[in-house]
Amino acid sequence: MERASLLLVHGEASVREGLQSRLKEMGYTVHPAEDGAGAREVFREQDPNLVLLATHLPDGSSRRLITEFMAQKEDTPIILWAKSDEIDEAVGYLALGVYDVVEMPARPEWLDHKLQQALECSRPKGGQAAAGEEPVAVAGRPGTGSGALAALARGFPSEGVSLAEVEKELIEQALRTTHWNKSKAARLLRITRDTLRYKVKKYHLESPPHVPSIQEVDLAS
Repeated sequence: MERASLLLVHGEASVREGLQSRLKEMGYTVHPAEDGAGAREVFREQDPNLVLLATHLPDGSSRRLITEFMAQKEDTPIILWAKSDEIDEAVGYLALGVYDVVEMPARPEWLDHKLQQALECSRPKGGQAAAGEEPVAVAGRPGTGSGALAALARGFPSEGVSLAEVEKELIEQALRTTHWNKSKAARLLRITRDTLRYKVKKYHLESPPHVPSIQEVDLAS
């Protein structure tokens, strides 16, 4: 049974086709694109439920593409697909409204878990929002509702922004990106592990239950 439509953007044909096959097996309707130009066309014509996007494309980085997608339809979750040496750059895109960053290759079950999380966060509680109704804000989901990072991504708001909320969202995103590995998250945030532990306790950030462990598997094989 088809579960959701997904825009898959990656410049390498073998990698893109291998992941497309796996995602179809999981039940997703996959719309592939090899570069920014193709991705724009698919996004406009197919209106996908979510986007899985490589950090770098043949026609440049994904930064501009992310900004355009968020401006057109900010409630469509974007998951950035990054290689190990691209993680630092990819995490910097979180402030643009990217839902999460996933280091690839990743175990298919884990990737499916992340995609389903993104879909749940983008779905209004109780079904579709009524006409004229404001979308439901989801905690920790940048680019949705009134999140601090989403506000900053659109420019510094005249009413100001909570520094604590910005810090909390950044820490949560770093933890998500590293699958709640505090040592790795601390390195991404350029703080000590002890400082991170203090802030996790301060903001009551708990690891989600039953999150599967990461085991790198080449999805293109």
